[in-house]
Amino acid sequence: MASDNNTVDNTVDNTTDNTFDNTIDISLNTIDKVKKFVSVIAAMEGDYDLVSDRYVVDAKSIMGIFSLDLRNTIRLQVVDGDKLALAKEKLKEFIV
Repeated sequence: MASDNNTVDNTVDNTTDNTFDNTIDISLNTIDKVKKFVSVIAAMEGDYDLVSDRYVVDAKSIMGIFSLDLRNTIRLQVVDGDKLALAKEKLKEFIV
């Protein structure tokens, strides 16, 4: 009997995309909120990015933040996932 070498691999890749695991949705809809947010996050160690639509800016850059559409919720991405809990604690007033 001839063997069939045209077998199909039916295994399922169970890995998940963890893109949003280290993110927090925040609101910075006033100038005062932006100033306070930058003051708080600038004192925190680590790298943080803000994502709005297709734009990504350094969360510690006030000029970068003002380039975003602040009318909508913004996603804070914690680059070092170990700092996520600290970010949630320090930035709780901005979390939506």
